[in-house]
Amino acid sequence: MLDKIISFFMGLLTAVMMMFYTPSAVPPINPDPIPEAAKTQQLTIMSYNVYVAGSGERSPENRTPLVVQKIRTYMPDSFGLQEVDEGWIERLTAEFADEYAYVGEHRGSLSNDEASPVFYLKTKYELLDSGTFWLSPTPEKSSRGWDAMIKRICSYAVLKDKETGFVYAHFNAHFDHMGVIARNESVRVIATKISEIAPDIPVVVTGDFNDKEGTDMYNRVLESGLKDTKYAATVSDSGATYHGYGGDNPDGLPIDFIFTNGYVQSVASYKVDREKLDKIFASDHHPVISELTLFNGEEK
Repeated sequence: MLDKIISFFMGLLTAVMMMFYTPSAVPPINPDPIPEAAKTQQLTIMSYNVYVAGSGERSPENRTPLVVQKIRTYMPDSFGLQEVDEGWIERLTAEFADEYAYVGEHRGSLSNDEASPVFYLKTKYELLDSGTFWLSPTPEKSSRGWDAMIKRICSYAVLKDKETGFVYAHFNAHFDHMGVIARNESVRVIATKISEIAPDIPVVVTGDFNDKEGTDMYNRVLESGLKDTKYAATVSDSGATYHGYGGDNPDGLPIDFIFTNGYVQSVASYKVDREKLDKIFASDHHPVISELTLFNGEEK
């Protein structure tokens, strides 16, 4: 009952704020001409909301082996997770101790607050830079933005292939589920940060954006210059990525996305993995996977 009351008043707050809301401009992510490719690299990228809660067979502890199996199926170069609390971090880092390292921090002051970490193949990549910022007017400090119900964050890693020297950045976020204005403005925050942190290298952006294709939020992402790998892929997939254990919806629209900036040469595939394991879904979201070729415009 309390959740319904809070949701009602948050919805009312959003409605009032929308009456006076003028969307801020989204800065272009690649304002300068993109150079010719000097070095290319094929990557596999994944985004996966693993669901922080659940009980019985759907408890995080029971679902962890299924999530691990999903990740091992694709062995992405890097992947972004959402709804990851301390328990998820402990279990996943133990499972992937030999393969993956991660960056990210909790969105609040409690150790069990959710994170949106980026995991990367630690034997293949050197971590050049990393960080977390808040999706709010004050992104450098722990804060809640606009009409958001809770604090939201974006974590990132700048990675260098130890053998080839290829460099790319992976940003991973989880947008608010209630705040329409917060989702719209979060796009501006991320675009601004990409322009500051990775202005001239390939970028992938993953996350649970809590909004579908065709919404103002989604259109603002495209206006920034990011491309949806679903529509750039030679072999593509479709359907909803969130199912909530209430039934898969292959005819629906995704809320989980993998975007790229202008340093993408091609996208070979985009997939929504709907396969059940042990007769259940590993999470209330399906993982999204893209195989793509990015390029560096100059030697890094």
